Amino acid sequence: MVLKIIPESVGFKDYSLITGFHGIGATGYWTVKYLIQKLKAERVAFIDSSIIAPITSTEEGRITTPYELFRKDNLILFKVEAPPYKPEDMVFFKEFADFVISAGFKEAALIGGLDSRLRRDGSTFRLVKTSAYKAEKDLVNAPILEEGQIIVGPVSVLLNQFESYSFPAYSLLSYASAERVDPRASAAAITILSKHYGFEIDLHIVGGAKAPTMAHRARLALAGEIDFLSRDEARRVLNQYGEEKIAPDDIVIGTIAHNYKTKGLPNLRAAFSLVQKDFPKVKLCVIGKGGTVSISDPDGDRARRLLPAFDVYVSSSLKEGFPYTILEAMTAGLPIAATGVGGIPEAITSDREGLLVPPNDSGALAGAIKQILRDAVFAKTLGDSARERVKQFSLSQMISKTESVYRELLGQSA
Repeated sequence: MVLKIIPESVGFKDYSLITGFHGIGATGYWTVKYLIQKLKAERVAFIDSSIIAPITSTEEGRITTPYELFRKDNLILFKVEAPPYKPEDMVFFKEFADFVISAGFKEAALIGGLDSRLRRDGSTFRLVKTSAYKAEKDLVNAPILEEGQIIVGPVSVLLNQFESYSFPAYSLLSYASAERVDPRASAAAITILSKHYGFEIDLHIVGGAKAPTMAHRARLALAGEIDFLSRDEARRVLNQYGEEKIAPDDIVIGTIAHNYKTKGLPNLRAAFSLVQKDFPKVKLCVIGKGGTVSISDPDGDRARRLLPAFDVYVSSSLKEGFPYTILEAMTAGLPIAATGVGGIPEAITSDREGLLVPPNDSGALAGAIKQILRDAVFAKTLGDSARERVKQFSLSQMISKTESVYRELLGQSA
C-alpha cells in the first residue's frame, strides 16, 4: 500500500473531487490552491505515503504537508504541494485513482495546463473526459482536445485509471505559458469550474494564491515574469481594499512593506508629508500589515500585481538584505526612490535606475521623490533603465554565474 488516508474515518461518498498538479503554467496547482483559499475550504484529511516528498512549510500558523484533502459543501479538493519521488509517482497516482473509485466519489475534475503554442482558435481550454463521464451544463459543448495531442504526468495516469475502471472523470486543460507560472490559465479553469459547480470567485487577483515559501516569489521576481494588472485595474483593487480612495488624476507613491521597525515607515510618512506640500494631489499607499491597504498575503502575487498603480516606488528601509520588492518594482518599470542599504545598491545605481538616499533621512527621501515627480522624462528614463537592469538578475544569469564560481573553485575556469 503506497498511500493511506488520515484519519480513515473521513467519508467521501458522492463528493466531487477537484485536483491539479505542478505542470505547464503550474495551472492545476494554483487553481486548487486559490479555490481552497477563496472558498475557505476546511482541511479534513492528510495522505500519508512511503514516497512522500521530504518537504514541509507553514501557512497561517500551522504546518502544511505535501498531500492534503479539503472540503467545501459537496466538493473535495486535493492539494499536492510537491510531487512524489520519481519514478514512483506513477504508482502513487494509480493508487490515488483506486482510492477515489473505492471511496465512492461522484466524479473527478483534473485541472492541467496545455502549451499555449498549440492553440489554434480563441478558446481558453480543451476538455478530455472518460467514457463514463456524461457532460453537463457548460461542458456539453466544450472544445475537445484534438486527436494526436499527448497528455503526460499525473493527469494522464489518473485519466488512464479512471477510463479503465469506467469512472466518471474529466480534465480541463487551460492554455498556459510553458515558461512561467500562468495565473490567466488558472483563472480560465476557475471560471469554468465556478459555472459548473455553482460558486462565485473573485478572479481579479487570482495570481495571489499564497505561496508556501519565498521560493515561488523569488523565481518570479528573478525571471522578470509577473502578471501585472493594468494601471486602472490595479487602482480599482487598491480602492476596494485601501483606507483612502485614489482618483484617476492622483499621483501615487507606494511601497510593499509590513510595519516593522527595519522598514522605516515613519520616515516614509514624514517624507510624504514634505512631498505633499508641493504636490497636493499625491497619495501614499503602503501595502502590508499596518499599512494603508489591507489585503491577504501582501507579500505574494496580489501585492506585486498591483505595482502599476504606483507612479513612484519608494523603499525607506533602515536595514535590508536583497529585497525582492525592489526587483519587482524594477520589473514593473517604476522609477524608484530608495535608501541605499543592504543589497539595494547592487540593483540600483543612483541617477541611473533610481535615486538612492541615506537611511532615516526624511528630507533626502522627500527630495528624491520630488525630483522624480517634477520631471516626467527623467522618471520614465529611470523606469526604463530599471526594467533593463533587472534582466541581469534573471535565473539563467544567476545559474551561469554560480556555475562559473564552481568551475573556478574546481580549477576548471573557462
